[in-house]
Amino acid sequence: MRVVARFFTLGSADRRTALTDWDAFQKTLAEVDDQGVWAMRLLLEHLLFPGITTDTSSRDDKPEMTTGLGAGTVDVADANDLRFWLEPNLRYGDHRSLSPYRSPYRNAWKEPTERAVRWARWATLAFDDLASGVPDGRDGTADAVDDVLATTPENLPRQLADLLGEDTTLTRCARDNAAGLSNVLHRVDELGVALFIDQLAELSGVLDLSRMPATDRDSFLEEVSTLLPGAGQDLPFRTAATVGALERLTTWDSPSESATPGEHYLAYLDRIDTLRAATEMVSGALPSRGEVADAADQLLAMDDAAMTALGWNEETQKGFLAWRSNRKVDPPTEKDALEEPATEPAEIVGGNVEEPVSVVSDELAAVSFETLAERLTIDSDQGKEWLDDLLEMLQDKKQMILQGPPGTGKTFIAQALAEHLATPDRVELVQFHPGTAYEDFVQGLRPDPENPQAFHLSDGPLVRLANRAREDDPDMLYVLIIDEINRANLPAVFGELYFLLEYRGQEVTMTYGSRFSLPENVLIIGTMNTADRSITAVDAALRRRFYVVDVRPEQSPLDEILPAWLAANAPDLGWLTDLLIRANDLIGDPDRAIGPSHFMQRDMTEEKAKRAWEFSVRPTLRELFYGQPERMEDLEFDRLKAVVTKTETDADAD
Repeated sequence: MRVVARFFTLGSADRRTALTDWDAFQKTLAEVDDQGVWAMRLLLEHLLFPGITTDTSSRDDKPEMTTGLGAGTVDVADANDLRFWLEPNLRYGDHRSLSPYRSPYRNAWKEPTERAVRWARWATLAFDDLASGVPDGRDGTADAVDDVLATTPENLPRQLADLLGEDTTLTRCARDNAAGLSNVLHRVDELGVALFIDQLAELSGVLDLSRMPATDRDSFLEEVSTLLPGAGQDLPFRTAATVGALERLTTWDSPSESATPGEHYLAYLDRIDTLRAATEMVSGALPSRGEVADAADQLLAMDDAAMTALGWNEETQKGFLAWRSNRKVDPPTEKDALEEPATEPAEIVGGNVEEPVSVVSDELAAVSFETLAERLTIDSDQGKEWLDDLLEMLQDKKQMILQGPPGTGKTFIAQALAEHLATPDRVELVQFHPGTAYEDFVQGLRPDPENPQAFHLSDGPLVRLANRAREDDPDMLYVLIIDEINRANLPAVFGELYFLLEYRGQEVTMTYGSRFSLPENVLIIGTMNTADRSITAVDAALRRRFYVVDVRPEQSPLDEILPAWLAANAPDLGWLTDLLIRANDLIGDPDRAIGPSHFMQRDMTEEKAKRAWEFSVRPTLRELFYGQPERMEDLEFDRLKAVVTKTETDADAD
């Protein structure tokens, strides 16, 4: 606002000059107080003067760029001066620009992410020759090219879709004219990229490239070049089937869903380059892109036989499967990976400090991250990143509460998370209610069934699960789900658990005299209804010990779950998504919004949807809008449907 106000003090001619001339712009803003809003200032500079300023919103990054990219070559005083000697590395049509955040410059000044370094450690443990040759002596790019070139025309579209993705230009071309493209690919293999481009006019009759939009034609050429071994470019295959898993294990940096095939491939190359830099940091040698891409695909496909062939001991194999299933598990040294480990139990990452990380059994691999996302109907990169953050927060803090209005699937999400983290025999679910007491949840005196006149000390579900986690399987994760956690008197029910949640592993004296500690490998997931304000509030002391995550219909990823589910199970009822959005807008209270689970029934029909609305949703709404019949009229199912499907012209409905 201060910047806008400053420009309004200028005359029209001076204002135009300040917005088009860099020196005038700097002079105009010299008197504006931009402390605390530097990010906005830097973004504004780059938007107005992209050819002069570096595309960064971080003041801290600029001196690091200057040092990392300028040291030993040119005396660079400011990151903006990098444009004078660094070659542009981005292309937008005919325009080329410089981005220090993209390859090949990023890794010269910015260290690889923790995830990328962890990937490199596992990769170098699995492939000794990663930095000096293709892993296992295989040339994955050449093998894949040979497979494509040997493919019969009718199978070519499927083969290319597996390698490049369903929506790439090359795949679409193959689907339109498989036989013609097969000939083109063989011709490309003979001619090489340069000669192929020179002879596009001759070949365009096969694919009708002359009628392609320029962007599609560029994407086509870029994709074709990835199919050429030894073409003078280190361009590895982007195997579509493994891209999502590779992103999850390294870093979330995928382009938007509307990105072109070329942009998707550039993002993939950036990720590969980051992994190359991480591998160099770990091993001291720099592998090629093809070697890194091949290693990435092999790591994701590695099975028990491959791990056994490497000589990995059972503990290392468990750790590898845990890392591949989204855990922060670092590999052991090569010596420790081959020797049988000591019998001391492993520990998982805990609290706010980095501790030894637990491993989990190989049964976990059956419920992978991808399977978890599919079960929750989460398909977008944004949704998967949310889910990934959820798992990471849970493993860091060890306890989490999912809160939101009813019908948002909080309990379902909690159970799915537990299924991903532990096998069913290591998961316990309890539901709190106003009558739940300390004796029910933790420990208490109960009548002895063999002697009704006597009492014995009985452990509750928390103590039972904790003892199993500590004594039976100290290197496995256990999950306790507390459904409707805020329906009980939490300070009375939790007792000394308030202390134990924060100080895992430390012993305290319990109410009935025994000593007890909460082990590191017990995770707690609570669910909490925000709509019923008559139930017990969660006090600040308990909230501080839990990560509290909102699960709301209008927020990602819940806003994508119902559309995806309806598209797969009831495509004719897609308008139910708009009906739900319309209803929640009319309700106007995020804590009492209607969740999507009401419309996610087996064999869903409009009749079932209306029945769920009339007999499950509206009774709650009648209590919410008691004495306001006009509000209830607007929330009638048929009226809502008429508005969102435009089948009624009634002004009141609109």
